[in-house]
Amino acid sequence: MTLTPSGGSPGVEWLAGGAAADAEVRAVLRRALPAGAMPGSYVCAACLAAAHSERDCLAQIPGFLDAGGDPSLLLCAGHLTDAAMAAGRGAGLRAVVAWQADCHAAIEPRRSGRTFTGSAGKALASLRTARRRDSTADCPVCRARRQAAAGALHDVSDGLRAAPHAAHRRVTLCLRHLLSLRAADPWAGQVAARAAVERADMIIAELTEAFRKSTWTHRAEAQGPEMTAWRRAPAFLDGSVFCGCPPRLA
Repeated sequence: MTLTPSGGSPGVEWLAGGAAADAEVRAVLRRALPAGAMPGSYVCAACLAAAHSERDCLAQIPGFLDAGGDPSLLLCAGHLTDAAMAAGRGAGLRAVVAWQADCHAAIEPRRSGRTFTGSAGKALASLRTARRRDSTADCPVCRARRQAAAGALHDVSDGLRAAPHAAHRRVTLCLRHLLSLRAADPWAGQVAARAAVERADMIIAELTEAFRKSTWTHRAEAQGPEMTAWRRAPAFLDGSVFCGCPPRLA
């Protein structure tokens, strides 16, 4: 495989096959990850564990490339963009692109004899086309995320079963991971669902109150926490919308 970048480094938006408008936001959120999830914080324990694992994996890529990389580790489009964003311009970005081109080159010749040669523009276009076609690759960062989330759910289940008389304890999980817990351990899922139902009722009430205060008749009333419910609602449904961080309230 020959990759000869010319005319400067390619734009990061290319790497995911299109614009990645939220890549910078994801990078900011990863830097702000809390150490742990606290009940009532809207920080899902499973999403947080997955986000920590994701951040650790991405942080290891520069050293991994210095050691020569591994042509069998094909990143998904989103994590390739994240890796490129962290690498910046110049040699770091070229190393990320060349590594992933090698990953595709290890697969494509066996399928169609495709090679990634020539100018940067042609090589990058070929890699983007191959990435769109190869939708079955198992991204190592995605795999680490899944394993970390599964481990967190296992810990929640073990914790609940180890203290059956404290079944009223509040467990912080988003709805997506609560459903996963119920599928894996119906009893633990049922226990964790109690707090989730209370939280859902509270969010619905706050959204209703926020809507009421947005009407002309009640526009002069003092505003309270209900005005941030629209941010907490998506975090309750799926904590990954804030990359495992608490909902951004400002």
